[in-house]
Amino acid sequence: MIEWRPTQYEDLTSLLPRAQVAQQSQIASLPDTPEVRKLLEAQFQTFWLDGQPEALIGFAMLWPGVARGMGLISEKALTRPVALSRHVLRWLEADYLRMELRRLEVTVDERHPAAHRWAIALGFHPEGRMEQYGPDGACHWLYAKLGG
Repeated sequence: MIEWRPTQYEDLTSLLPRAQVAQQSQIASLPDTPEVRKLLEAQFQTFWLDGQPEALIGFAMLWPGVARGMGLISEKALTRPVALSRHVLRWLEADYLRMELRRLEVTVDERHPAAHRWAIALGFHPEGRMEQYGPDGACHWLYAKLGG
């Protein structure tokens, strides 16, 4: 069964060991602080599949009108790409209106071709390569989705 729930910090710690390797280093560095917990619980949703969290999707506001999207996705979540993508698209559309976003950006590890394809499928456009960007020094691509 598929279910979406507001994220709790424990969802992150449960999912992290099952997440795709390219994402683990970025997310593992998040500290367990009240600020991080508040961000996760306010701006993220958890994709539950068969009773356990399999993806966290959300964003952090950088300044009014601009946000940075983030995701942590397990291999098991990728077995349900249509359900995952449909919900993310609906949620993005609703948040664009609710948060009055003009720009949502994501970074994608260069070594993760499926994430590049998914970013494009979700309506993001590549803006450029970011040298030595990741926590491990890996190159990433910046993608943006522009609103009204």
